[in-house]
Amino acid sequence: MVGYIDGNDALLTRLRRVEGQVRGLQRMVESDTYCIDVLTQVAAAAKASQAVALESLTDHLRIAWPTPPAKAVTSPRSSSRRPQPRSPASSGPDHHQPSGERT
Repeated sequence: MVGYIDGNDALLTRLRRVEGQVRGLQRMVESDTYCIDVLTQVAAAAKASQAVALESLTDHLRIAWPTPPAKAVTSPRSSSRRPQPRSPASSGPDHHQPSGERT
């Protein structure tokens, strides 16, 4: 399979581990295990799945772009468009005075 030449065995091992976790979750639900324990295992299985995805993406990027891309150049306009602080006069009515006693 293209893109997994070096890490195919490692990915398959991780996927088997995730499969085992999911099967364990099925057994936990079937045996009416306490919900917090099930949720803890769901989180662990989700994290393990994310690790597989991240490793797969890393392998893809390593093969698709063998050299790092050049550093991005920022536009001079983008750095000069900073928001200006508001002046006290434009900030609206003074909220320290009661509503009927504005001066």
